[in-house]
Amino acid sequence: MSLENVNLAPNEILDRWITHVELGRALDLGAGGGEVSLWLANSGFSVEAVDRDLASLRRSLADDEQDRVQLFEIDIREHHFDDQRYTLIVAFGILHFLRPTELWVIADQLMASLVPNGVVMCQVVTTDDPNLAALQREEVDMIEPNTYLVPPPQSVLHYFEPGELARVFHGLQVLEFEEYRSIDPDSLDGYRAGATFVGKKR
Repeated sequence: MSLENVNLAPNEILDRWITHVELGRALDLGAGGGEVSLWLANSGFSVEAVDRDLASLRRSLADDEQDRVQLFEIDIREHHFDDQRYTLIVAFGILHFLRPTELWVIADQLMASLVPNGVVMCQVVTTDDPNLAALQREEVDMIEPNTYLVPPPQSVLHYFEPGELARVFHGLQVLEFEEYRSIDPDSLDGYRAGATFVGKKR
């Protein structure tokens, strides 16, 4: 069964593509406060939320939501991904906290964990972001290409090169791939730069 009449999603990518996803089990990587997890659960998905700190989400769960949102308070590098388990995987603002050597391994695991016609949706920062130039001026240690040591809690920040996010999910049919700038008055130079990707398992 497809998801059709739903309330406005908490993320523009979800809002554009959720009706193309079959209801089933969803994985929310870097779930944080749980806005996406709760929205997915209330839209009919069985959700697995993964993050190192899920205290806020745990407090937000209503009694009738607890059986639809399973919490995994763990670093995503340590999470076990079962094959052909999810109809939807979302990773908004988490993949750029991985080193490239970790990223490609986890991306392969994510693609394997999708059921046929399952969908991945993700969003990352790119090398066009002005914060990258600031890190370079400050001579912050680069530990892998475009990957820097930053203060905890995340500790590592990777800036995706043009086309890199699509290459990482090379095994999926591309439904959307966009590299963009968005206005952000609080950011250096008044904008942020990122990339979005939506892909489907053939």
